[in-house]
Amino acid sequence: MGAGYLLLDEPTANLAPAEVHSLLAQVRRLATERGVGIVLITHHLEEVLEAADRVGVLRGGQLVAERPIRGEGAESVTTAELARDMVGREVGLGIRRAATEPAGSRMLELVGVSVPGQLHDVTLRVASGQLVAVAGVEGNGQSALEDVLSGLAPDSTGAVVVAEREIDAASPRAMREAGVGVVPADRYTRGLIKSLGIDTNLAIDSYTDPPLARRWGRLSRAAVRERAERIIAALSVKAQSPRTLAGTLSGGHAQRVVLGRVLDGEPDVLVVAQPTRGLDIGATEFVWDTLVDHRSRGAAILLISSDLDEICSLADRIVVLYRGRIVAEFDEGPFDREALGSAMGGFQEAAA
Repeated sequence: MGAGYLLLDEPTANLAPAEVHSLLAQVRRLATERGVGIVLITHHLEEVLEAADRVGVLRGGQLVAERPIRGEGAESVTTAELARDMVGREVGLGIRRAATEPAGSRMLELVGVSVPGQLHDVTLRVASGQLVAVAGVEGNGQSALEDVLSGLAPDSTGAVVVAEREIDAASPRAMREAGVGVVPADRYTRGLIKSLGIDTNLAIDSYTDPPLARRWGRLSRAAVRERAERIIAALSVKAQSPRTLAGTLSGGHAQRVVLGRVLDGEPDVLVVAQPTRGLDIGATEFVWDTLVDHRSRGAAILLISSDLDEICSLADRIVVLYRGRIVAEFDEGPFDREALGSAMGGFQEAAA
């Protein structure tokens, strides 16, 4: 259309690594060869250094830093410096894989799980004290896998086994009672009801159970508030009160509320889908540390993510989902990012 300016908002969110580099190369060519002015909004700091001439950092709605990367007056800028500018303190997002202790007993097992048109004969296992990551470009069956493990896929076939017990007639309640906690990919659609307070959101999956439920099915408002205050304090949720509407929270603090509710049930199996999507560096650090902490306590964690940095930093083992099938497995780190990216793009022979 002959545009002289382009505004790109998280343009690489659903791309495989090779596609990311190709897109950024095109962006550079548009700027340098055709003179297009481009604003790139991203929280992937490596992309900033790869593509930008100048970087500005927003924090709390204010421009807190601006630095030239290329051309006249260019500075040697690192991702660590950008992260510090974004959060206002030093941030560490290094490798967080488990120590060398062997994994415990098998806690979650999927055997030949299929969902018509979405998942095809998926088999995987997660042991206690282990974090297994499902890598893949979004749209390759991740949503269906989340549905199965949330008890929201009535047309699925195959077996879901938790602690050596097959879950029959799966439903959200059946999965929860079996010890499976799910942090959904869409925190505002499935994780929270934005028009309700934090306290109500934290009670939404346990309001029929003591101590929240009283005799004759009545809800103890005092117990609801006490639970909310405890979780808000434990997870450092920034809110004026427990009755603050969930829809007014930032993405990071909304995710803390979802995590707090799921983890308060002390699940043996934790399924987390895209847990840091849209979060800043500080919130990402909090989520990663929380997952590592619960893995160290013996939880079996299945991480569904399209973020290679996240996957390679956290996972003990990685499986790659492509067009609804597991096409590659990587058993231990350090992981080969090129092979992972090739498998995510459908070139499974490169990941063998």
